Amino acid sequence: MRPFSRLGIVGVGQSAIYLLQHLLRNIEHFRPTLAHVYLFDKRPALGVGMPYDRHTTDEYNLCNISSAEIPPLQLSLVHWLHSLSDDQLASQRILRSEIDEVETYRRTTPDDHCHQQYTQIAAALRACGVTLHEYGKCTVHDIVDHREGDGVEIRIANNEPVVVDRVVIATGHAFDQPDAPEHGYFASPRPMQKLLPENGQFYNFEIGTLGASLSAFDVVSSLAHRHGAFPRRDGRLVYEPFPGAEGFRMVLHSAEGWLPHLQYEQREPFRTIYRHVDRGTLLSLRDEVGFLSLDVFVQRMSDEHTADDSFALMRMEMHDANRSLRKGIPIHWKETLDDLMYTLNFHYDWLPAEDHERYRWVITSFLMNVIAAMPLHSANVLLALHDAGRLELVPGRVSIKEQSGGRTLVAIETKGRVREHAYHMFVNCNGQGSLDVDAYPFQSRIVDGTASEAVAYFRCNTASDEIGASDADALVKRGGRMALRSGGVAIDGYYRLVGRDGVPNQRIQDIAAPHTTGVRPYSYGLQASEAAASIVIQSWSAELENGQPLLSQVNAVTDVYEEIAKPSERSASVSPLSGALQ
Repeated sequence: MRPFSRLGIVGVGQSAIYLLQHLLRNIEHFRPTLAHVYLFDKRPALGVGMPYDRHTTDEYNLCNISSAEIPPLQLSLVHWLHSLSDDQLASQRILRSEIDEVETYRRTTPDDHCHQQYTQIAAALRACGVTLHEYGKCTVHDIVDHREGDGVEIRIANNEPVVVDRVVIATGHAFDQPDAPEHGYFASPRPMQKLLPENGQFYNFEIGTLGASLSAFDVVSSLAHRHGAFPRRDGRLVYEPFPGAEGFRMVLHSAEGWLPHLQYEQREPFRTIYRHVDRGTLLSLRDEVGFLSLDVFVQRMSDEHTADDSFALMRMEMHDANRSLRKGIPIHWKETLDDLMYTLNFHYDWLPAEDHERYRWVITSFLMNVIAAMPLHSANVLLALHDAGRLELVPGRVSIKEQSGGRTLVAIETKGRVREHAYHMFVNCNGQGSLDVDAYPFQSRIVDGTASEAVAYFRCNTASDEIGASDADALVKRGGRMALRSGGVAIDGYYRLVGRDGVPNQRIQDIAAPHTTGVRPYSYGLQASEAAASIVIQSWSAELENGQPLLSQVNAVTDVYEEIAKPSERSASVSPLSGALQ
């Protein structure tokens, strides 16, 4: 491997902060040559990610992750809170006596924490002799790899391109689908401010959300607090609408009719790649062609989650969750399931296309509800609204039929029956899935073939015949074999972009979740972001040690994974208490 002196990082949110943190921890490996790090972000302030940015979130939006679960930076969240003055804590609406590792706070609190931690890490890197070039409020239009020449160009508006030796793409979420506010349709809930009524006004009509997980609850909480109050009556939270807001009501649409599971105690708050299934065992489970079967994971989930009334289930689960957190009693099946699916995430490219389809339709919705782990206060808000007749959960698959006349018409399919309903406001809260390869923001990589569409090959070519006609465009033939378009761009185990020729790009890595979920579907959350950053830095260290680029074969890749799974400072200063994985 040729040592590099110039590193570019596109996007400076949480993933980039962890990348810089691991770079700092391993600086002795890179100190002889690494001289410049160029940082680009479209936001003015670096070190602020979309989920916590006060310009995209709201004061009533709570985190679903506690200090105990946040991979440590220079200072853990709870230690950082203790370092603040009483006035600074008051601005966060936090009492010093209430600071706790298992507590969850407003989303803007980790925003301030991460920005401050970025500042400290940047200062430490500068002290090690690395020059940081910060480009805030900057849009990167393209990344051009001069394969026959020297360097990678990062092209930014109204400036000369910045030439570096390596680039890591960490742009994170990008909700760029168009809204239609004139018909009450919003393609995403971010920024939350676009959904809020004008001061003194109320929405006296039904508001629908597509999805019933944490993003939907953010919408519910933001709007409910502007239409009423949540006093306590006889020890329970209740909802009382403001005068003039009697017509306010919300409807959550969920394909399966599920609400998120609640915050719970865990024995090990940090997911690791090899805990319940070690590397050797996992390698041995691959068949003669190299595929890994999904059956054992599907069976585990199918046995654990059945309910007719999700609000009744949440009320029953509240007792167990309270007991779990109050007495420190882990709920083992949830933790084990989460661990197994986290492990599967980093080996998802071993699954045949048949299992990709099963994961998409059988597992994803269930998994997102289990790991979402809603804070108990948030659940009490939902229950209070439901008891007041202001919140309903409707099962069934929803499609947008029409946007006209100031309304959005949706179709709800339940058990083969379809009915329609019109909303004055309808918000898509399904989150961001894999982007289409044509929407990849750095199109020159697609055009010249150094990046390519992510696909999964079928174990049996005839299995592709089972894909319905409506999904036929999801099929593609590669090298005489049928494959399924899995979404986003292809990456190898080290997050290197993979070209149309199957060769990984040695100079460009992409850890942005919307770009890579076709290969890494469980890429959301701080722990997964930290693991991806650790894999990138560990792969560079291994390259320097070996003196040549790493191979993409499974033995080499899993060797790097096993290395980052070893106990380290990732959890050294963290107590065993936990809330829930974001």
